[in-house]
Amino acid sequence: MRLSFTGSLAVVSLAAAIAGCDRAANPTAGEAGTDRLAAAVRELVGPYVEGRSFSGVVLVARGDELLVHEGFGQTDHVTGTPMTVGSKFQIASLSKSFTAAAILRLRERNKLALDDPLSRFLPEFPRGADITIHQLLVHTSGLARYVFQPDYAERSRRPHSAADLVDWIAAVPLALEPGERSAYSNANYAVLARVIEVVSGQAFGEFLHDEVIAPAGLTDTGHRGDASVAAPDLAIGHVPVGLRTVERSSTVDYSASTGAGSIYSTAGDLLQWHRALAGDRVLTPASRALMFERHVDDRGYGWILDERRGRSTVSMSGWDGVGFSTEFVHFEEENLTVIVLCNLSISTAPTELADGLAALVLDGEATPLSLAAAPLDAALARELAGEYRFGADFYVPNASLVLSRAGNHLAVAGRPPGALLQLAEVSASGDPAFIHRQQWFRVTFDRDSAGRVSAMRYGPFEATRVAAAP
Repeated sequence: MRLSFTGSLAVVSLAAAIAGCDRAANPTAGEAGTDRLAAAVRELVGPYVEGRSFSGVVLVARGDELLVHEGFGQTDHVTGTPMTVGSKFQIASLSKSFTAAAILRLRERNKLALDDPLSRFLPEFPRGADITIHQLLVHTSGLARYVFQPDYAERSRRPHSAADLVDWIAAVPLALEPGERSAYSNANYAVLARVIEVVSGQAFGEFLHDEVIAPAGLTDTGHRGDASVAAPDLAIGHVPVGLRTVERSSTVDYSASTGAGSIYSTAGDLLQWHRALAGDRVLTPASRALMFERHVDDRGYGWILDERRGRSTVSMSGWDGVGFSTEFVHFEEENLTVIVLCNLSISTAPTELADGLAALVLDGEATPLSLAAAPLDAALARELAGEYRFGADFYVPNASLVLSRAGNHLAVAGRPPGALLQLAEVSASGDPAFIHRQQWFRVTFDRDSAGRVSAMRYGPFEATRVAAAP
């Protein structure tokens, strides 16, 4: 179902709808509050759907009460098949919590210890004696991000056993010394998947189903280890093209991300997953404490433990780069869970939407997306276009990003490509602010004392302008 919402308010307000609603004591007031919340959610999500920058399912629950559970857009933008709340999605890095739970199940049976060296299970793995299971769980192993290797796009289209995947990862030199610091890499959880196979004697997907998924009571969740077998009701992944277009993504084999991003699920199952982890259906209290302990920086085992809106949260974001993006956040003291699943490869749009959904419930208001009505001025587009170089903290250290003029907008050349959507707001430099549609990073520009464009702020990163547009 394609939803279209219009509204001139700068803020979607829900304070009166939510405050003091008690459905048990006053069912009519409770139902009215829930209806108003649903309407406010549609008002918030609407601009993303209309701009074809969101298509998926949103879920908001407080305790055992399901406040919102709704599908937006299409499962397949070619056929126009409507999205439903039962649609399944690849959940990208949310898969890591399942792999972490499987490791902890093996630890409970004394099959492995968290300080065991990797060499105990994979004796041929380079530097395996210096890497522990714990380091793999919290991304301090030093393993490089194999998804950034030049041959990844081609190799990710082939089927891989977990052993094949480990051989591929083992051939990539370490990015850091083991234990040096936390540096996120899917390779850690791909290696853990192979450890699970070696220790259990079962295929990763089989062990996960028998020991994690089934005990949790999940019926619409599984490991996508065979690209030729599609799960029923699995949404089709898409990539954004230009300002408003989407296309079906190229075929990938999710066995290339076994353990790190190979799980599919539904919003309802993910809510049940977190509830199962909070009880004793999957993990013992000791294992549960380990999973949700802040071990290094903000990392638990498969989860991020931080704060949002000044409140303690357990969360995980996911983006597979080829068709799906996800967000899960649970506000601990408020017992509020927000889940956003998207079948568009738009990295942090679900994170932004989840933050807005949480704001509606927790704060009573949220600011909707507001794009500029007029096209970008051609002279300004030429002035902002050029090459910008990032520092060592970027995904690919010291990489460059080239902005060029494409019709009436700016576009990114290279990886990831995509158009810059012009926002209605103006940045501190006096120039418009933008959103990079594929990454969904906010983009602004700095100028020097002479008024020349000198730098670009790209999400959490800063890049220096090194060349003007040709």
